[in-house]
Amino acid sequence: MRFLGRYLPLAFCFICAHLWAFDPSLEWKTLSSSHFDVHYDAKHRALAIKTANLAEQTHQTLTKKLSWQPKDKTQLVITDHTDLANGYASALPFNRSVLFIHPPTAGRMDFDSWLASLITHEYTHVLHLDKTAAAPKFIRNIIGRAWFLFPNAYQPSWSIEGLATYLETDHSRKLGRGQSSVFAMMMREELKSGFKSINEVNMASPSWPLNARYLYGYFFFEFIEQTYGKEKLDLYIENYSDNLFPYLLNTNANNVLGKDMTALWQAFEDYLNKRLLGESLSSASNISRLLPLTTNGFFKSDIGVSKEGDIYWVENDGYHQTRLKKKSVSGEVIELTELNALATIDVIENDKLLIAQPEVCDEYNIYYDLYVFDEKAESFSRLTHCSRYIEAVWDASNNTVLALKAEAGVFQIDRLDNKGELFETVWQGSEGVTVSYLDLSEDGKTLAASLQRSPNTRANIELFSLRNKQWQVMHPVSAHQWYPRFIKPDTLSFSSDVSGRFNIYQIDLTEKKVSSVSNVDSGVFNYIYQPASDQLIAIGYQSTGYDLFQLSGEGKLDQNVVSQNSSVQSKSVQNKLTESHSIQNNNDQVSDKETNDTSDRKQNFTINDYSPWATLSPKYWLPFVVGNENSLEVGAQISGMDALENHVYSLAGSVELEKRLPNLFFTYQFDHSIELHLQHYHDIVDDNDDSTSDLVEQNSELELGYHFPVTSFLSQWDFELAMSLDNYRSYLWLDDDLQFIRDSQDILAGFAVSYNSASQFLRSISINDGRSVRAVVATSDVFDSDFTGKKALLDWREYLQIYKEHTLAIRLTAASAERGARAFRLGGDFSDAFFMRAETLLEDKYPFRGYQENSPYLTGRHFRMMSTEWRFPIAHVERTWMAPPLGIEKISGKLFYEQARVFGRSEFIVNALGLGDLSDKTFDAYGAEIITQLRLGYFLPLNVRLGYARGREPGIGGTEYYMSFGTSF
Repeated sequence: MRFLGRYLPLAFCFICAHLWAFDPSLEWKTLSSSHFDVHYDAKHRALAIKTANLAEQTHQTLTKKLSWQPKDKTQLVITDHTDLANGYASALPFNRSVLFIHPPTAGRMDFDSWLASLITHEYTHVLHLDKTAAAPKFIRNIIGRAWFLFPNAYQPSWSIEGLATYLETDHSRKLGRGQSSVFAMMMREELKSGFKSINEVNMASPSWPLNARYLYGYFFFEFIEQTYGKEKLDLYIENYSDNLFPYLLNTNANNVLGKDMTALWQAFEDYLNKRLLGESLSSASNISRLLPLTTNGFFKSDIGVSKEGDIYWVENDGYHQTRLKKKSVSGEVIELTELNALATIDVIENDKLLIAQPEVCDEYNIYYDLYVFDEKAESFSRLTHCSRYIEAVWDASNNTVLALKAEAGVFQIDRLDNKGELFETVWQGSEGVTVSYLDLSEDGKTLAASLQRSPNTRANIELFSLRNKQWQVMHPVSAHQWYPRFIKPDTLSFSSDVSGRFNIYQIDLTEKKVSSVSNVDSGVFNYIYQPASDQLIAIGYQSTGYDLFQLSGEGKLDQNVVSQNSSVQSKSVQNKLTESHSIQNNNDQVSDKETNDTSDRKQNFTINDYSPWATLSPKYWLPFVVGNENSLEVGAQISGMDALENHVYSLAGSVELEKRLPNLFFTYQFDHSIELHLQHYHDIVDDNDDSTSDLVEQNSELELGYHFPVTSFLSQWDFELAMSLDNYRSYLWLDDDLQFIRDSQDILAGFAVSYNSASQFLRSISINDGRSVRAVVATSDVFDSDFTGKKALLDWREYLQIYKEHTLAIRLTAASAERGARAFRLGGDFSDAFFMRAETLLEDKYPFRGYQENSPYLTGRHFRMMSTEWRFPIAHVERTWMAPPLGIEKISGKLFYEQARVFGRSEFIVNALGLGDLSDKTFDAYGAEIITQLRLGYFLPLNVRLGYARGREPGIGGTEYYMSFGTSF
């Protein structure tokens, strides 16, 4: 029962709760409509009303498509706590979705309304995961929303995300990622470089492309409908929803489509080859050659150039922290500094760069801020704090900054002085207008940007006059236009998918004409003009991600392609745009107010203060039976959380049948700051001899902690006040009753400070950079305890990246306790805790491989220990099989060496064992481990350690072979 009580609540929290709660100090309100409760900060009332309207409309559409009506209302949380576009949904413990209202960069997700597209995608998840029939539905009506009664949750993530992406897509309206040129580009490259097997896509590994579950998933559902028809697609979804036994994907495919998933996957690849590679330009004579300047793929998120011709770019190769790199005019490549993910740059004079990057703000938010990086001094100067400026350009004409921000989805452009203080707001946007990719003309008079005006799904280039504060449409087409650049005083370039592929184009500002610069089969995007070589350097796409390329300038598109689609615009915007492809002066200024979406239907709403009690009640009760050769217990578990993730709890209780002994386990967490753990359980030692008495060990444990975190984007401090109570009693079971033998009680109170900057990068086999430090001071003198005295601990873990995945990991641990305090015990090969925060305030047991766990030779009031590991990769398998759904992601190895010294042993133990004086004895061990990173049921990660350890101290250490789960540290 100890295992059940400790890990079942944690498993529930892992499934239901995310990494953050929402700021409880905000004035949260709840707007209730027919099928939704919308939870929002009071200042977002209008947005909440719009969300409810859109959600009700989406409900009417999707419930028909998926043939499912949820039993209860869906909880929607709208939040503006981040400058990153996203959202998530879950059916456990209740139907719920969180919507990040900050929109993506203009045109990136091919939406007409970010909120409408987001609701469609996330509510598809809710309905799909909640949908059930037959036996699972019957059982759910009895015991509630138990985790195993959601058949559609037990599918690979590509199936879940693929369906949501498929239903967000509408080709006729040019809406959604499925019809985008980006998705087509990425899948073409997949087909040309080697189409992933179904086992590879099942894994959802950190290999490129990172969005494979969306990409392959979307095209798979398109293939089903196009090949077998919509009725078969609907039946494919419907049939899986009544599975009481999970993971029957092959059975479902055979029953509905007449093929198992392997055969279906081959037909899927054949379909895509005809659908996408038939349009390939690879054999065309006028195709542009791309000369690679980098070859490590993954992300190149921004690029800039100095007047001298030095090229700067932001790179993340999956093996390191995001970095700012430079290629000088001489050709030398230099790594300048580390950045936060998704940073953008603008090059200033005198070896300085203006950087916008996300940072944690007030513990609950992730907002962008502006920095100046001085290359010569190798230092950062922070200009703003919690400002939300997601992009910025330096105005050298008056030494100021033009910065773009969005709050509640509404954009504005501010002018800041060179200290980051607000000088003026030069433009205030309105709802439905998304702005991205700022660039400033050399004379400082004109801004260029990519603007998407709802209900258009495409973003076009517009110029903004800083004198008269008006936008001017440039070259209106029903295609995307991204990354405008003033590459010369009279020339503006941009990237567009007007031909079906993203290529570079130029507008001659004098002649007012558009011309093609490139003609590539994949795609080229953000770019710079290098005056020294008269070359365009672009970020281009290939099968391993994004890299820097030099454009050869040989291939160009036909002028008819350049000019096509110019008049295919949404009616609400078309009359504001000229059909001429040259620049207009006065006739095409767009009023922001005219683009507001007024199509919401009116609903009947009620608005009240948010109350956690509305969703906090348990949504299921789960009976269980657990036992071993000594005992058998029956019980039940309940769990719950509120819609804002501020309150999370789990309660389990059972009774041992023979001796009728009760067991209770309770965990509660508030706001990721207050934690309460309560356990009362019995362990029974029964020798199966009726003539002897059984031993009953009763354990009562209470842990209460308060955490005060101080978090940044790459590190976190945590200050913890905690108290723990550990009460142990032993009994003999005699004459059907408990006979007391002895007891002990340890009450510990103390303070802990933790610092963590350890990072595991996308392609890494383990944590391989940074450090984790924990210092604890505690005492048993505050309360009535059988132990007395103070205790202290320092646990320092350092991770040094040698090369890519190769890591030197070092752990130094030192602890000390006064006389009367509980001693520390070394020995064993058990794994470190799975979670960041320690399970208790101050642990008494520490692993020391090659020596017996709880060895009396390694028990004392003081110890010092060092562990050193060289961690290295063996294989990236990255496959999950359909049946059984077992996957292997990575296999790695480690060689380790450990040392320990123990002081302050009990005199009784020393005399009883005849140890003599061991205070100067250094114990050591060495060994090796192989770690296999498994994936169970497509989602659940599990590390399996197979190890060999040799404790070198004769008579105390020894040779051992072991298997355990988790990691050493």
